Amino acid sequence: MKNKINTTSNKSIKEIIGTILKAMPIAMGVAVITLSILNAIQTTEAVLLLGIGVTSAGIVLMSNHKSED
Repeated sequence: MKNKINTTSNKSIKEIIGTILKAMPIAMGVAVITLSILNAIQTTEAVLLLGIGVTSAGIVLMSNHKSED
């Protein structure tokens, strides 16, 4: 019984992490656009935020990649 609970728990944790990593690029993009419109962000900071978003998108894509044997 305990093993089944751990398996379900691990699966839901992976799904939550996947959802967070999918939402991060959108959030970073919206944040950069909004802060740019308000003139409240410098270019280097904007590039850093966009880099974080692209990295999280890459992690999601790499984790969903299934190798063909």
